[in-house]
Amino acid sequence: MRDTNQLTCKTRVDALGALVLAALLTAGCTVGPKYQRPDIQIPSAFRATSDAQQAEGKAESFADLPWWQVFHDPQLQELIRTALKQNFDLQLATERINAIRQLVSNRGSKTPSFAKTLRNS
Repeated sequence: MRDTNQLTCKTRVDALGALVLAALLTAGCTVGPKYQRPDIQIPSAFRATSDAQQAEGKAESFADLPWWQVFHDPQLQELIRTALKQNFDLQLATERINAIRQLVSNRGSKTPSFAKTLRNS
């Protein structure tokens, strides 16, 4: 008799736990008030309307500036200059790229070339 009561009690606890879990999951899916899209001002034209303006490269907005110059912080700019100057991993990578470019450009003169000349006879 005890085994049946323990089994029934365990079943009740499991069912109650599943019910609480389902209630919590359902509560997590509730949505707030109906979403209304905010009104936004749409520009009449794209800011760089011609190719000439894009080619000039003038900084017309903050997005066109290098990010470290936007803050106007000389200490930040000096730290960035120091980091670029003393970044040995970056310097090593740059030297490797330059060495590969040199190797590729020299390889062109060492490869055989085939030329066929046409003669009018």
